[in-house]
Amino acid sequence: MISMLLSFGSLLLLVLVLVAVCAPPVFASAHASASSSSANAAAATTNNNGASPRIECTDHRHRCTSYNLLSSDGRVLLRSADVPLAVCSNGQWRTESNGGLVRLSSSSASYVNSTARHGGDGSRSGGDRLLYSMTYNVTSTSQKIILTAQSSPRQFPSSVIFTTSFPDGLTNTSGCSNPITDEDGEGSTVISGWPTFRYPDTTYSNEYVSSSLSWSGSFMRPVYGTPSTGRRGGPTVFFGKTDAVVASPLDNYGAWSAGPGSSHDGSVTEVWAPGIPVSVEDVPAGFSSSTIVYVSSVLVGSRRKRTSITGAMHEWGSMLRKYHNSTPADRMSDVTLTKIGYQTDNGAYYCFCRGNCSATLLSKVQELKDMGVPMGYLSFQGAGASIGHKGAPWCVERWSADGGLGPNYPLPLEEFQKALGLPLQLYAPYFCPINDYFNSTGSRNWNGVTSDPSVPGCNDYNFWDANSNNSKDFYDWFFAKGTAVGMVSFEPDFMNQNRNCVPDFRRSVDGAARWQRGMADAASDAGLTLQWCYSTPSDVLASLEMDAVTNFRASGDFC
Repeated sequence: MISMLLSFGSLLLLVLVLVAVCAPPVFASAHASASSSSANAAAATTNNNGASPRIECTDHRHRCTSYNLLSSDGRVLLRSADVPLAVCSNGQWRTESNGGLVRLSSSSASYVNSTARHGGDGSRSGGDRLLYSMTYNVTSTSQKIILTAQSSPRQFPSSVIFTTSFPDGLTNTSGCSNPITDEDGEGSTVISGWPTFRYPDTTYSNEYVSSSLSWSGSFMRPVYGTPSTGRRGGPTVFFGKTDAVVASPLDNYGAWSAGPGSSHDGSVTEVWAPGIPVSVEDVPAGFSSSTIVYVSSVLVGSRRKRTSITGAMHEWGSMLRKYHNSTPADRMSDVTLTKIGYQTDNGAYYCFCRGNCSATLLSKVQELKDMGVPMGYLSFQGAGASIGHKGAPWCVERWSADGGLGPNYPLPLEEFQKALGLPLQLYAPYFCPINDYFNSTGSRNWNGVTSDPSVPGCNDYNFWDANSNNSKDFYDWFFAKGTAVGMVSFEPDFMNQNRNCVPDFRRSVDGAARWQRGMADAASDAGLTLQWCYSTPSDVLASLEMDAVTNFRASGDFC
């Protein structure tokens, strides 16, 4: 099976790796370069007269518990769900009504801008840029939470940035439940939801924004009509006849959930309320989490022109890439982005090769070369490519580059690669319960972390990973074995389960991110690139900060 690379720009202008020709593109890599048309489209959305999208409080001028998202010309695009703030602390929901939260009047409405002027609603604005700020005290811990909504800061034109800040941290934030959950279980519930918007179309009529398109889960599947939810959820674009509004996390992607789709107690449904997952046990002091709401509404003079979903996603992706200073894919040296490769993953003809598989693959690649196919690399995986597979799908007991070839591969990998005459992409999704690297009595035992198969969606996944603290050191050592046998690209698989099934990664705001970053930094130091597979939208967004992650596989097996 030949691995195809197609350019696709519906989200982040990334490059998709399609392992089969029949696979539809659904999401993309975080490092593709923006086209000139995208740049022009982004420029066109700069609203006339310096106006910007903004939040309008519709209740008491200083409380702002009910609000609308307005376009630059004052039209209502999204309406708040009008649900009270609820914060999970010590296993209970804390609200103003039950005395668990106290709004601090001294800073309940602090509007800050260097050129600010006072507005009639008590706000201060400068060039139509507003900053709403509300500070609460959690009575059980005496720790503060600050909610802000900032209209079009310099780096994010035509956007509102919603931020939840924890200057004192927040302790014991797990244990709260929501009666309305999805398959992600506790991962759907958030410590505190901000902002909270009602779903369009199903809960109110709006000619400007009437439906939604979102992405969720492994391979970032599209979700039509309602926003995605939970830790596996992702960006949502709310759209209508003339406008498109893109909402997504802006930072700390591993500590973001798309929310439960309801208020904290389930009393109000069809609510988009993102936040930090309640599986996180403690929030460190100084931590903050931001959500960007980007409004793509093209104004030409006094006339409003229609915008497209794809155009809005391009503009949003361009802003995020610029914010994270991501290297464009066309500046990266990666054979998997520029050459045709031969694939041996599940679903490929020789995945379950029999007989002398070393000779079979050498013969097949030579046959393709003789036909004039410009072969660039071999993706070497499948049954026998590494010893293991007991405990979790395709888990590794001993890696192929470390003498772990099965009996059907008689040629040592270094000799095989030299005879092949092509570089290799090697594969290791995670490590079996019994393996040579973690929980081992051998001399090269590393401290690792284990998955929890009892977590919803993880029942078939019992495996080991490097822990967050030694991820860089482990992958430095691991990748050195790969480069010694001709590896130029590495593919970890089941990124969804790696991030969401490991308690050590779920319980902290940065555990999964530090594990991922350790792998990416080791790859950069070794001159390798990474292809992530079976990823969630949060994994794709996290790669904005990791240039070594150049592409994602976006198709299932046996497509």
